[in-house]
Amino acid sequence: MFGLFGNRGKTAAQAMVAAAQPATPATGTHEEHVRGTKVVDCTPQQMRDWLWSQKLPNQIQIGYVPIDVQDEWQHFLLAGGPGTGKSLSLKWMLETIRARDEKALVYDPVGDLVGQFYRPGVDIILNPLDERDAGWYPWADLERHELPAFSQAIIPEPSGQQDPFWAKSAQAALQALMLGTRCIDDVLRYGIYESDDVLMALVRKMGKAGLVGQEKTFSGVRAQLAVGLEKLALLQNITPEQHAEGQGFSLKRWVESDYDRRWVFLLSRKSQQESLKPLITLWTDTVVRAALSLQPSPSRRIWLSLDELPSLGKLPSLAPAMAEGRKYGLSAILGLQTIQQLRQTYGREEAAVIYGLPKNRLILRIHDAETCDEMSKELGEYQRKRVTISSSQGSNWGSSGGDSYSESSGGSHSISASEQMVIERAVMPAEIANLPDRVGYVRTGGRVAKVLVPIPAQPWAETQPHHISRPQRRLPWEV
Repeated sequence: MFGLFGNRGKTAAQAMVAAAQPATPATGTHEEHVRGTKVVDCTPQQMRDWLWSQKLPNQIQIGYVPIDVQDEWQHFLLAGGPGTGKSLSLKWMLETIRARDEKALVYDPVGDLVGQFYRPGVDIILNPLDERDAGWYPWADLERHELPAFSQAIIPEPSGQQDPFWAKSAQAALQALMLGTRCIDDVLRYGIYESDDVLMALVRKMGKAGLVGQEKTFSGVRAQLAVGLEKLALLQNITPEQHAEGQGFSLKRWVESDYDRRWVFLLSRKSQQESLKPLITLWTDTVVRAALSLQPSPSRRIWLSLDELPSLGKLPSLAPAMAEGRKYGLSAILGLQTIQQLRQTYGREEAAVIYGLPKNRLILRIHDAETCDEMSKELGEYQRKRVTISSSQGSNWGSSGGDSYSESSGGSHSISASEQMVIERAVMPAEIANLPDRVGYVRTGGRVAKVLVPIPAQPWAETQPHHISRPQRRLPWEV
């Protein structure tokens, strides 16, 4: 390239000086991108129009940027604070997934996704406190070897230095109840209402007596068990006979049927979040484990839409599912506001694994300094060449050391140039913290673009109510 200036043996700085000689020199600083991340500004209207014209039918776009179908397998992370456009971006993605007629598990902590996308008589809602609840029948989704994971979701072990004995013993008792009964009312009756002797007899019959400790400590174990059973008490009571007649929904069967393209909504609301969190976590983990048990298929697609991921509780199978899910057809869309929320739920190491797996990212405004710094790192660095040209009195070509050079013109005027290689982040943390609403950065396929999240030409119609409250049912022994 330098040969074009007639200065083949010189550096870029020398060539720029020599090329400037015939005319008045252009002093100042000149910069050139050398390698690394290059951010493309896709926010101007002309650029947005062009990107929209490049979109294939039913192709996912984020901020007008089309996502290659092969990149969809690498999952999505949508990061941003309230009101930044994160939920709007998710709705655009879900609209495309619906147009493709692909199945999806959608966590809806507010109800607006149900309002927009739920199809009565077609899709499934799981929320025992909503009149539209399909009624989950746990025994349709649980094999014996899956009971430990089920019991841990309902009765989690304490963190820190607390003794796990009581939780582990209560888990064993819950496993015995699930083995010895076939409806939720019987689980609750044995676990809460019947005497210690009756419950202990069932535990022995199911071969779990050695795991619940001695009889003198059984009252403490039962107290721990009762706390877990309160979570299951929300579920509809479906008998084996009713299930045989078609009542009760099975997540496992839904996952296993490639022809069942219904969406399953895990619906909640702020006032129900703590009560429903264990069930929603369990349902999500059930879907993930069922998907990982399928025969690999390149044509299958199961979407996991998990906005506000940290509010779900810990999903033990999430990291393996994202790492191995491609061959089983799993694609995840994760939404979060700060990395600290993810760490509180999963711990630092597992949170780092989950955070690092999605390769398609939308980064919107975030006010948390540490999260801004991490997102800035994710967008990468670039190397640029900075050449500074100045004009002064001088006489000859010379070098003052390093990459600084000068050349005189007639002994009365000289031009000097210095060259510096600089490595910087492509996007600084402060830039992320100060983004306007609906403006962010998309990273996909090794490229980074500054984007504007579009507003639909016509507001999306909400055809269904967010919630239809159902009072919590009475337990069988309550008058």
